[in-house]
Amino acid sequence: FVRGGNADQNLVLLDGVPVYNATHLVGIFSIFNSSAIRSASLLKGSFPARYGGRLSSVLDVRTREGNQKNYEAELGLGLITGKASLEGPIVKDKSAFFLSYRRSFIRIIGFVGVSAYGYQDFNAMENARLSPRDEVFFSFYTGGDDFQDEQLDAFTEFTFKNKQLLNWGNNIASFRWN
Repeated sequence: FVRGGNADQNLVLLDGVPVYNATHLVGIFSIFNSSAIRSASLLKGSFPARYGGRLSSVLDVRTREGNQKNYEAELGLGLITGKASLEGPIVKDKSAFFLSYRRSFIRIIGFVGVSAYGYQDFNAMENARLSPRDEVFFSFYTGGDDFQDEQLDAFTEFTFKNKQLLNWGNNIASFRWN
């Protein structure tokens, strides 16, 4: 929330496509995997009208395009998430790909029964130089949250079981020709 504006007054873009649910775990974690970000810009005032009349801010995030010369891989493991990235040339000096995956390891254990929450993100980018003046880009993002809650009746542990499942997320694809 920028300058006291509401959530609908902020525009979040991933490779030029609006993202309507840009967080995991009800706003605690971002959907943006740091391994997949090439650049990010935040406009907080006097931004162009092409952003659709937002009043508070515009956050424009661009995905990494991939290395056209060498293959590279990155692995990361933290207390909450694990992530992996791979990039490299498809045709050396002409086209490249970038893939990145992140998954959470959060699990909440209740007194009776088990609650489990997790989220994951997958980013992909492919680019190709068609001529000295033409280059095409295809990017894809999918990510989501899932929540499971299983409760056993404390008195009849094996006769009654309540199970709830909730899933939500984003799917985004974009194509750009420069």
